[in-house]
Amino acid sequence: MEWLALPAGLPPERVRLIKSERLAPREQALENAGVVVCGGRGMGSKKKFRNLMELARLLGGQVAATRPVVYARWCEEGALVGQAGRQIKPQVLFSFGVSGAIQHTAGIGGSPFIVAVNKNPSAVMMQMADVGLVADANQVCLALIRELRKRLRG
Repeated sequence: MEWLALPAGLPPERVRLIKSERLAPREQALENAGVVVCGGRGMGSKKKFRNLMELARLLGGQVAATRPVVYARWCEEGALVGQAGRQIKPQVLFSFGVSGAIQHTAGIGGSPFIVAVNKNPSAVMMQMADVGLVADANQVCLALIRELRKRLRG
C-alpha cells in the first residue's frame, strides 16, 4: 500500500480524512513478490482456489500453485512453483492445502517466514512453517478475506 505524505506543519485538529482509496497493486513478477499466497490440492476445487486470488489481492501479493493444481487447470502455468516451475523467496509465504512434496519445496526454500494451513499436521509444509494451522485451508482463507475486507473498509 502506498501512502501520500501530508504537508508539514498542518495542525492535527484541522485535518480529517474525507476519503481513502486502495490503489490497484502494481503487477509484479512472482519471483519478486514480497507476499505470496500458494495453494495446493488441499483447497479442494477450482472455485475454492479462486479465493486465494482474492486473498493475495487484499494482501498486495501474488498467487502461486503446486503442480497438481496447475495440471488440474485451477490456475495458469505461470503460477507453478518448484523444480518444474519458478523459484521464489517472498518475505511472507502463505501455504494453503499444500502437502509439501520435494518438487514444490525446492522452489520455496529461501522464504524467511512461512505460514502453512493444512488438515494434516504431519505434512512437510507444516514442518517447514514458522506458523502452522491445522485446519481446513478454504475455511481459513475465507476467514482471512472477511477480516481483511472489514479492516480495509474501517
